[in-house]
Amino acid sequence: MSQEYPTKENLPADQEINDPMPNPCLKCVTTGTLEATTGERMFRGPKGVNLFHGNWSHLAWDSENARFIPSPKGETPFGIYQLTEEVVLAQVFEGFGKDIKSLCWTEDQIITFLQKHPELLNLETPRKSNALFLYKVIHDKGENAGEENFFVADVGVDQYGEFHNDVLILDGNYGLRPDQRFLIVVPIVS
Repeated sequence: MSQEYPTKENLPADQEINDPMPNPCLKCVTTGTLEATTGERMFRGPKGVNLFHGNWSHLAWDSENARFIPSPKGETPFGIYQLTEEVVLAQVFEGFGKDIKSLCWTEDQIITFLQKHPELLNLETPRKSNALFLYKVIHDKGENAGEENFFVADVGVDQYGEFHNDVLILDGNYGLRPDQRFLIVVPIVS
């Protein structure tokens, strides 16, 4: 049974959702807590989960230069936000005024969120909305050892009712508009 989260639909008309992390270009639509994860699942590579299909070509999983290290996480409070103005992708996460690393999910947390809480993302029908999750990949070998790359998983549902994922590189060039109905899912950090 799903946990009942506060949303505009189930709150009294005179009550607002408490926004735990205000952002000038976003509006909080719900909050909740994600269950603990083992950190063992990932989108692609040696421990890939067959949950998505989509564009993974830019990740170029290379077991010689990057190694997957499980990262267990305890229960994690989250917020789901909607755009209120046109912005570029990097502005969405910079607008929280937090260290960008603290806003990252592990791949296992994203997979768990999608499996346990799809109803919170309005992903039941194609093109209704897409959810954006920030995560990072760390290279631990080779000439890029220690380099962190930040990506945004752009998750929706395709015409067959399956999760579809595109992965965007976090830079300042990708524009987002409120009419695109993106939902931004971030861990709540103090």
